[in-house]
Amino acid sequence: MKKILIISLFTLIGLGSFAQSFVLDTTFTPFFDIRVGRSRIINSAYEDPNSGRLYLAGNFVSTHMGARFEGIVTYDSVGDLSFPFSFGGGSTSASVGEVWPTGLNELYVHRSGIGAFIDTTGSVISSSSNWRINGIRSVACSGGRPFIFSDGSSLFANGRDNSGKACKIIQGTDTFPGRHIIKLTPQGLWDSTFNHDATYGEPEGFVRYDSNRIIIYGDPLRFSHYDSIPIEGMCRIYLDGTLDTTFSSPINPNFFWGSYQPESIDSLGRFFITGNVYLKGDNFKTPLVRILSNGNVDTTFQYRNGAVDITNGNQVTGAIALTADKGYLLGGYFTHYQGVQKNLS
Repeated sequence: MKKILIISLFTLIGLGSFAQSFVLDTTFTPFFDIRVGRSRIINSAYEDPNSGRLYLAGNFVSTHMGARFEGIVTYDSVGDLSFPFSFGGGSTSASVGEVWPTGLNELYVHRSGIGAFIDTTGSVISSSSNWRINGIRSVACSGGRPFIFSDGSSLFANGRDNSGKACKIIQGTDTFPGRHIIKLTPQGLWDSTFNHDATYGEPEGFVRYDSNRIIIYGDPLRFSHYDSIPIEGMCRIYLDGTLDTTFSSPINPNFFWGSYQPESIDSLGRFFITGNVYLKGDNFKTPLVRILSNGNVDTTFQYRNGAVDITNGNQVTGAIALTADKGYLLGGYFTHYQGVQKNLS
């Protein structure tokens, strides 16, 4: 039976599924509570299909059995939270972290432009040290969710400097001033052979769609064009950077609120959009929606009147990841799913 595990502001809750609907499973009890002081959110989630260990990253600082966790935490099926990696910082404010799988037994963890490769036990992979140093030196404003190719090269969004322009390449001859998408070699150096770019503003991140294509996404008011072609906040490209014209963005280009991300591509090419965004032809904020392979909304999934309750106006989803039992892990800042509330207290 499929399951969806919901990581809300307060708790983890479970969902089962049949056909295309999702029904609350009240039997799931979490080991980890991220409620400490103020609002917290899970930005990304990943379950290791081999070990079943769950990795959560987001905006939180918490303690468990005397151990302090900032921005990232992991536990196994019996609640073991032993994990040596932490973003640290030494403050009481939340440490915003994100975590994504990049390959076999390897994860990329990220916070505020600072990234590192770690193995599934939490240890930093030593061979990634030079990559990290070179990457910071190559493009100082790189950030967001990167895309890691199989050879270790990577795509990054290139943010803006104090003048509002995309940061220039630091290491190497910058023949493309103002680039919003940059590619780094496996050594972390700028790859000048990648000649495709976001025309007017940087995206927020990249997601692997399949073995040959990548989804790029961002604020449609900034990430509006790719190679001078209108893409309205989201597009799909091939690994060489050329645009996949069989896909059209579902995002309404005239409205934007907060941030969003595409996640969890299935065998049919469908994927979820989490966050809180406006869809084309719609004036309602949508926290969770499933998209078909061509970019159209999958109307068989209940993204209206029965999914995440956003009646309070500020409830959003933050992460969704496929689990080993073919269900999903869903995280965010919300208190209800299908009208049902389940808090730890």
